[in-house]
Amino acid sequence: AKPLGTLGYWWISYLTTREGKATERKGYGNMMMWRLINMARREEGIEEIWLEVDPKLKGARKLYENIRFEEIDWDDLPNDITNYEMVSQDLNDPEKTVKERVYKHRGEFVLMRLKLSIFPPL
Repeated sequence: AKPLGTLGYWWISYLTTREGKATERKGYGNMMMWRLINMARREEGIEEIWLEVDPKLKGARKLYENIRFEEIDWDDLPNDITNYEMVSQDLNDPEKTVKERVYKHRGEFVLMRLKLSIFPPL
């Protein structure tokens, strides 16, 4: 998860365990998502978590829907997000970083948002 500067959003670009497929359907994704959500809830000024999910990953999409992420039309992505570039660690080379726009899968993936205001304060 990446905070998008001071915009009040977190963007989850990729969620997995180191073991990959060996841990699917064991509850680890749910546990990691709730941990991220609670971290965001504790962070001052964070109002929403955004992510994009490959529509072929039906289990992942169901997980996000069960947590109460809602599908959002790509045209409704706030302008301050569409212009934001993230810098993250290169998965192939930990010594390098990569810069990318947060909406790189527009049109291919489903955009989802979770409003943190639906949860009671911690």
